[in-house]
Amino acid sequence: MTDQPTDTAALLAALLRLARRLRRARADHGISPSKIAFLNQLAQDGALTASALAQRARIQPQSLTRMIATLEGRGLIMRQPDPDDRRQILIAITADGQALLEGDRARQEEWLRAAMQGSLDAAEQDRLHAIAPLLAKLLEAGA
Repeated sequence: MTDQPTDTAALLAALLRLARRLRRARADHGISPSKIAFLNQLAQDGALTASALAQRARIQPQSLTRMIATLEGRGLIMRQPDPDDRRQILIAITADGQALLEGDRARQEEWLRAAMQGSLDAAEQDRLHAIAPLLAKLLEAGA
């Protein structure tokens, strides 16, 4: 019988180390992890108002204002009028912002693929691929 708390702690430690290593695989574009998460939110959900973004990303309005200014200045996001309510302004990811995310994702996938091929046999790689749906289910449960 396994010791659940120890197993859970070991899983958590491994996942955190993997997440840190994947962050290091990103391009050296100077965009912080919190700004990357913000861009990912926009890429996933589409254009949103600043208040909706602040709520979803759990960011204080003052921090959000600075983040929007920085990302807009880099051409990674843009402001546009809400077609349903012209009083509202939507924040949307630009093609450059999407390209930055895709480049990061490609570098991370490349690192992970190479690490798996260099460290794991075929059966271990298959087992690791099989847990992806379980991790996704955990993320959905904690949303």
